[in-house]
This record gives sequence, structure tokens and C-alpha cells, in this order.
Amino acid sequence: MPDFSIKPDYIIMIEDGTMINTLDISTRLPDVSDFKSVGDYDSYGRVAWLRGGYYWFGGLHSSHPTTTEWGMYWAIKGNILFLSPRGARFGWENGINQNLLSFLQKNIGTRFSIGRVIR
Repeated sequence: MPDFSIKPDYIIMIEDGTMINTLDISTRLPDVSDFKSVGDYDSYGRVAWLRGGYYWFGGLHSSHPTTTEWGMYWAIKGNILFLSPRGARFGWENGINQNLLSFLQKNIGTRFSIGRVIR
């Protein structure tokens, strides 16, 4: 099972004051590279765990590195952070943990307070 134990001191605020308080892992995000194709998401990008043992972060105009062990797409819409797998990967949710969320928080430039998970 994924580790969704988010510490309460992780409060994510977007510059306009919106707080990210929901994690949605039920929505399949598209593999796109231009903002017209993203739809109505506010932000979009990619994240991966690399074979070397560390995370990689990419924005809209990126591709997962060739050394990707597993990858995900991320998006923000309002107060929701969406994560979905790259390709068909069984058990991809197991990669969602406090370390990944902290890494995303630092690279997206917001702070999270996830109180609800949509599966």
C-alpha cells in the first residue's frame, strides 16, 4: 500500500493563496508536451525514480529520462494534485510516499497539506 502519511506541517500554498489539500490518483493524465493539450490543468509535468536511486523532475516540455525505473505524470487543478503512472504499471501507487511528495513540493514551488486521497 502507498504511504499516505502526510505530516500536518506540509501546507501547500500556490502563489494565489490556493491550498493543495487533495491528492487524486484515480484520474489518468495524458502524455502531452504542449499546454493546449493539457486541458484545464493549472500546471503539468513529469516525475520519475531513476535507476541511480534518486528522483527526477520535469515540467511540461520534458521527457522521462532513459534511466527511469518508474515514472509518473503530475498536474495541479485548483486545490488538487493529480498523479498518474507513465504507461501501464502495476503497483505504481507504491511509489507515492512522503519523500516523493516533499520532492514535488520543492520542485513545483508550493507546499502541500494533503487531507484527502481520491483512489
